[in-house]
Amino acid sequence: MKKEEIISTHIDILRERLEHLIEIKENNLIDEEVIYASNLLNEALNKYNNLVHNVKI
Repeated sequence: MKKEEIISTHIDILRERLEHLIEIKENNLIDEEVIYASNLLNEALNKYNNLVHNVKI
């Protein structure tokens, strides 16, 4: 499995966990835990995007 695929899988897991947390928090998008988890997912997506765009083919 390529590094990009592994990271993509981890991002999918983070996204699923965030969606579950949002459900638990009754769609309260300003809950501190939801904001924190959202920021983690955003950071992971940014790093993945940088990795993919900086890979030389």
